[in-house]
Amino acid sequence: MRKLLILCTLSILALPSLSLAADSTADKQPVNSRVDPNSRERTIATCVKEVRQEVPYSRFDAYARGSALYSFGSPQERVKFEKCMYKHGQPVSFGEK
Repeated sequence: MRKLLILCTLSILALPSLSLAADSTADKQPVNSRVDPNSRERTIATCVKEVRQEVPYSRFDAYARGSALYSFGSPQERVKFEKCMYKHGQPVSFGEK
């Protein structure tokens, strides 16, 4: 069961990068440099709140530092957070620069 959860999580993480790689018309700027920082912070706060409401006893948290995004929580909470960020059109790149 645990292996299946890990595989599903990795598959979800790979989807946005595959769609970006397939888009040959995208400009050569890094994805995170095109994101308005204030909009990104608001979306992070909204998605953290959404995860905490959906998952019982959640203590999930996430924050951005520069272009990197860090989160603390269970795999279920992280997947919900990533889906929320994606739904709001914000890139997710955990701990990457």
